[in-house]
Amino acid sequence: GALPEMQFISSIRTAKLTKLKLIDRDVTADLNAELSIDLVGNSIDNIQGTISADELSYKEKDKSIDLNQLDIVSEIGKQRIFKINSNILSCNLNGQFNLDKVVAATKTVLNNYIPTNTATEVSRDVSQNFNFKIDIIDIQHVLDVFLPELKIADHTIVSGSLNSEAFQMSLSAKSKEIAYNDFTFHDFKLEGKTNNNSFQFQTYLDSIYVEDELMVGEIKLDGVTRYDSASINVELAGENKKINNADFRFDTKYLSTGYTTLKITPHHLLVNGSTWSLNNENYLLIDSTGVLLNKFDFNSEDQFVGISGILSADSSAKIKVKFDNFEAGNLNDILRIYDAQLTGIVDGEAERSEEHTSELQSPCNLVC
Repeated sequence: GALPEMQFISSIRTAKLTKLKLIDRDVTADLNAELSIDLVGNSIDNIQGTISADELSYKEKDKSIDLNQLDIVSEIGKQRIFKINSNILSCNLNGQFNLDKVVAATKTVLNNYIPTNTATEVSRDVSQNFNFKIDIIDIQHVLDVFLPELKIADHTIVSGSLNSEAFQMSLSAKSKEIAYNDFTFHDFKLEGKTNNNSFQFQTYLDSIYVEDELMVGEIKLDGVTRYDSASINVELAGENKKINNADFRFDTKYLSTGYTTLKITPHHLLVNGSTWSLNNENYLLIDSTGVLLNKFDFNSEDQFVGISGILSADSSAKIKVKFDNFEAGNLNDILRIYDAQLTGIVDGEAERSEEHTSELQSPCNLVC
């Protein structure tokens, strides 16, 4: 039979959403809007038409969200088109897809390329083949209400494509700034696509700040991930890249036993003007109970730092750190966020477990 049609206009005035038990927010939350709905269909799969909202306003305590115009459009023809247009964000999907299967299909494709030791059901009953683009135009006043610790710069863009039947996807993202709590990431860019049973990606960050102090700059990640392994090359620099910079590779594997292994291979490691090397036999062994560190031994001429043991809530697990002729000032770039400086030479060992922490005896001075 003919699909049902819905056409109506509605005015919403001071709807107390929390009191109506529609959301779990502060009791002051209220909504005002002028709605216009023109739809045909009886399910999310076949719905077509437009939902428009004028002068939409959400208020909670002393904060508010105002949308001058919100349009949600669904069109079904040879291709399906789904669009959201507003002064907060715009979103466009076009291709062959079911709205209720887009998220599940994306997870299925990602699980084929991201290391995991969890078996997943792969469903190909309905192919999802679409392109998408999301432009986050001006979302900060929304985040200030619902997620105030997160900041996203205007016109942050995420785009790409997905073909669930061929297990193919591409992803592109860029943002001038993203901040979460005390961490701020500047000029973020990501490009990635699937190729030969792997997902290849390149990521660039101009800088990472912690509490307004530059911690790391010029970060580049170039990697390949597969369902059971990943290899990622990392380049980065400190505030003064002439004395602090690094170039190294992470190799990780997910084992059928439930363990994850990670090995670091440094191509170049310069800290406070000194070149360091890392024991080539290093590795991490990770499972749900803790992390085992093996032979994380760093050397620079006569300086040495060694970390070994197990990090775990188990009372018998111990982690040991050994210093030999280590110049404490090497840590000052990190300690800047605490307004602290170290001077002196560190020698000795420290051991920590859930039951006991031993003190490190060394001629090390702390200057704050």
